[in-house]
Amino acid sequence: MNNYQTTSYIYNQRSEILVPTRKGTTYHGVSNHKPLVHYQGVYTDIEFFVQTTDRKPENLQTKTFTAKVLNNNKTVILTKTLIPHDYDRGIAILRFDDQDLYANTDPGLYSIIITYTDEFGREYALHSDQNMRVSYVLEIRELFNPG
Repeated sequence: MNNYQTTSYIYNQRSEILVPTRKGTTYHGVSNHKPLVHYQGVYTDIEFFVQTTDRKPENLQTKTFTAKVLNNNKTVILTKTLIPHDYDRGIAILRFDDQDLYANTDPGLYSIIITYTDEFGREYALHSDQNMRVSYVLEIRELFNPG
């Protein structure tokens, strides 16, 4: 009789968003971020901690956050509204369902640009890291690779 064991993990993905809320030369933004991963055909939640330039949680009640997924040709292939999750801690969720990035994409690297719209309808870019990049790296992987 053989006895086999295995371990499973819940794969949480988290990143930070910097909302440029003041002028000046000193920002205390995120230093870097890992590529975000989505497996084709399954649901993926990515938590974003939305922070001001002073590293305080951003007010999610007066802004709408939108993520655009771009291919290598800089064409928008998907637009999703982030879901406010925790107003006090400034946490918003980017949720890909099982079909969002399945039919229109191949495994590989893509970009995500997150913007917000204020109460007056103006759209602003958000920064993803200390170098003031406005995009995140999204890696789309196959869930099952029999080869």
